[in-house]
Amino acid sequence: MTVVASAIRSDVVTMSLTYALFLAAMAAAYGHRRRPHREGRTSRPSTGSPPSPARLLRYLVTTVVAGYVLFLAIDVLYYVGVGGQPLSFLRQAVTGGAWLAFGVALPAFFVLGWFEDRTRRGEHRSPR
Repeated sequence: MTVVASAIRSDVVTMSLTYALFLAAMAAAYGHRRRPHREGRTSRPSTGSPPSPARLLRYLVTTVVAGYVLFLAIDVLYYVGVGGQPLSFLRQAVTGGAWLAFGVALPAFFVLGWFEDRTRRGEHRSPR
């Protein structure tokens, strides 16, 4: 196999498939906005009240777990499937990814969400 054919197979095909999957995910996520609403149904604006800490934590845990699983799937598909790496390298991906997701991102977003809730509550207080 020539160098060009190898590069096309390993780089161009991989990047093209990744881009196609990204576009499909975007279409799935934002496709519902283009559908017309059914007659008689109106969307109500948000009341602006922040979620409770328990609800915020549930939302963040769900989001972080889904992102972590997607991260691991990409690692396995790309490095093992395309790169030909042994499965032993996944130990680093699992532990490093878990630290970033659950040790850094989750607590940071929870604290930032809590802080935003506190500052918004302060804005909505009536002056005495």
